[in-house]
Amino acid sequence: MMFLKCERSNQKIREVILQHDREIFFFILIIISITIRVILTPNTELSPDYDTYISTWMQEYRLRGIVAGIANTIPGDDYYIPINLLYALAAQIPVPFYVSVSAISCSAEFLTVFFLYKILSYLLQSPSSQNSKFSIKAALYASTILFIPAAILNGSYWKQCDAVYVCFLIISLYCVLKERYTAAVIWFSVSFCFKLQAIFFFPFLLIVWMLRRKFNFINFFWIPVVYIIAGIPAVLFHRGIKATYLIYYYQIQETTSFDEYGMNSYFPNIYAFGLDNFAAELQTPAVLFAGLIILAGIVFIVHYCKNIDNQKLFLICCWIAETCCVFLPGMHERYDYLYLVLITVYSITFRHRLIPVAITGCLCSLITYTMVFQLRGSMKLVVSLPVIAVFYIVAYSFLTYDLMRQIKD
Repeated sequence: MMFLKCERSNQKIREVILQHDREIFFFILIIISITIRVILTPNTELSPDYDTYISTWMQEYRLRGIVAGIANTIPGDDYYIPINLLYALAAQIPVPFYVSVSAISCSAEFLTVFFLYKILSYLLQSPSSQNSKFSIKAALYASTILFIPAAILNGSYWKQCDAVYVCFLIISLYCVLKERYTAAVIWFSVSFCFKLQAIFFFPFLLIVWMLRRKFNFINFFWIPVVYIIAGIPAVLFHRGIKATYLIYYYQIQETTSFDEYGMNSYFPNIYAFGLDNFAAELQTPAVLFAGLIILAGIVFIVHYCKNIDNQKLFLICCWIAETCCVFLPGMHERYDYLYLVLITVYSITFRHRLIPVAITGCLCSLITYTMVFQLRGSMKLVVSLPVIAVFYIVAYSFLTYDLMRQIKD
């Protein structure tokens, strides 16, 4: 009798598992992703920025307090006010700095997954099922970004904040696909206030404006409005208008000096082939050339794609983000974070032939991250940056070819 009861219980458990296998798998994925980040967070030895910059900033914010910390420019801190305010608030929490800094980025990663889920759920469902409560397929596809090297290493291991500004760009993309264009520009503006690299998303908004009549050009005026609003706390704390609102200008001046970085910083773009030391001569032409490539892409897309669907818009956003990284000078190894998130999700969900492109990008990213980590460790790499750049640029070329084919079809 006991044996029969146990057997029936086992059978019920098996049925539940088989019936909800994908939900259980999704739950396991989330638990594993959290566990990985918890394990990596205490490691600060190989982060080239944490000890030199981030922990110093956090220490200053904890000693000075929020108001005094924002009111005075901390040496080496060239971020705009929102991320400084976020760090200042996090510094007041009585935990090690690496915990609160990693928590900020990791929280943004999971928020990114949530909005990617909303995007995929919207794109995958038929009109008759738009009101369904949960799409496990969309959830599984969205959660894959938690396991790409850039996501794992950037926030928990390196203690960088790229996940934060990318999170707001994903929200902006969601608003674009839902045709909420005012909200899309506002969320882009918020992202831009967190990090300058959000500007990679701007050409995509221009394309949407040119293709979608409901997108009013007046919406772009939200960008300076949000930027000004974001700096108000520092102005109220008597930091000064010039010191507050010209932060990105000063940041660009530091970048264009190329004292440390040359034409790129461990990024496998077109300047990895022996052009790194010619920044003084090539910087301005390189920026103009990148602008020309992006402009040519915009003209091609607008000319050939009159009735564009949301899936193609998703891919265009991906291509724009990567084009900026491939052709602009001064790129760092982590600046393609947005592209890697988008191409990973897009290839798995909509176009499997681009999965090799996503894998190539993720592997190249892993290697270049390791190159930076080796600056503070004893590891050695046998692969040089030009070799990585060959694979990276070939993958980008295939992505470009595939996009242009889809646009013309």
